Amino acid sequence: MIHIVEACIKDQDFLREVYIKSREEEVNGWGLEKDEGRKLLSGQANAQIASYINQFPHAEYQVIYMESKAVGRIIMNQTDNEIRLVDLSILPSFQRRGIGTTVISLLQKRAKALRVPLRLSVLITNPAQRLYKSFGFSRVGGNELYDYLEWEIF
Repeated sequence: MIHIVEACIKDQDFLREVYIKSREEEVNGWGLEKDEGRKLLSGQANAQIASYINQFPHAEYQVIYMESKAVGRIIMNQTDNEIRLVDLSILPSFQRRGIGTTVISLLQKRAKALRVPLRLSVLITNPAQRLYKSFGFSRVGGNELYDYLEWEIF
């Protein structure tokens, strides 16, 4: 069973660890020492959160649980005009278990009830592209690194 709860102060280390764990394999391929890679990722995690706070000061930070185990995070920004999925990250050891599918489905239900589009940006190389396309997201723009995707039912 998957459930999602608002993050609180005690979850900060976990939210940061999800970022680090989700990028570790990629960074390990760069030939850095393990400690160097972790230090780099820690700095990137700090920079990412600072950037999100600047861009989305009212964003909701949530922890995803599978049973009683914290397995991922969601950062979402909701306005009168959209729901923006800022970040969805799941610990690598829990990926490909339907967690992302459940989260996207819940967000689509929320967007449909509010009659607003669900939007996100995703790295062009991210395998999650397949998941988003399977849920009916359409590409509405992008750049050399990211595709901008949108889903709306109305």
